[in-house]
Amino acid sequence: MGGITLRYTICDNFYGASGVQGALEAPAATGGLEVVIELDVGGASSSDYVTVTNACLAVSSCVGVAVWGVGDADSWRAGEAPLLFAKYAYMAFTGNWVT
Repeated sequence: MGGITLRYTICDNFYGASGVQGALEAPAATGGLEVVIELDVGGASSSDYVTVTNACLAVSSCVGVAVWGVGDADSWRAGEAPLLFAKYAYMAFTGNWVT
C-alpha cells in the first residue's frame, strides 16, 4: 500500500475537527502517504478548516488537503454552507499553506 486517503465531512453538533490529527497519526506508522480529501465543514467554520490543515501540516506523512466542491449551491449539503468559497474560511485555509 502506497498511501491512505481520509475523507472528512465535518457536521455541526455531530463531530468536529478536533480528532483529525489523531486520525492522521494512526496510519502514519504504515510508512505510506496520506491525503485528506473531499473536506467540507458545516457552516464553513474557519477554525475547523484551520484545525484540519494544521493537523495535516503536523503529520509528516500527510501531503495535502483537497476540499469538496467549489460553491455551496453545488454542494450536496448546500443548506449548511460547507464550502470555502467565497468566505473567510478560504483566507484561513490558504493562509496555513503559505510559507
